[in-house]
Amino acid sequence: MYKALQVAEAILAYCYEQEHSCSNRKLQMLLYYVQGWHLATADEPLFDEVIHAGPIGPVIHTVERRYKGHGNRPIHVYIIDAAYHEKLRPIVSEVWSAYGDMTDFDLQKLIQEEIPYLAARQDLIPTDPALPAISIDELWVFFQDQLSAREAYSRN
Repeated sequence: MYKALQVAEAILAYCYEQEHSCSNRKLQMLLYYVQGWHLATADEPLFDEVIHAGPIGPVIHTVERRYKGHGNRPIHVYIIDAAYHEKLRPIVSEVWSAYGDMTDFDLQKLIQEEIPYLAARQDLIPTDPALPAISIDELWVFFQDQLSAREAYSRN
């Protein structure tokens, strides 16, 4: 299992290699999708940190703190290649292919309509600053359903 910061670095390394940009907010959302799709395909979490459901989307505290100084601007950090970047490349590439072209706002809207996020914030008003945890079980079930739907669609 990886640390969320390692997965974040792999995402940023991928962005650097592909000449894409990624803000802290977008990074948080991509981490949510990387964790979800990894749960669905490997039946285990990719990283052990909790994903919280913030008012504008998912938050992983360690990653948020590391890149907070970038605000909403793209994170331009050259990351020295590490062995785990290559191991994470398939899932990062897959998630980027599905969500990378979306804006921060579009990703935010999409996540805020998904069951794991809604379940975590169900008793809160939208602007409440509370950061309840997104259930790993809810995340797993939701992305398993997404994977099953995708597989059924591709068979037809």
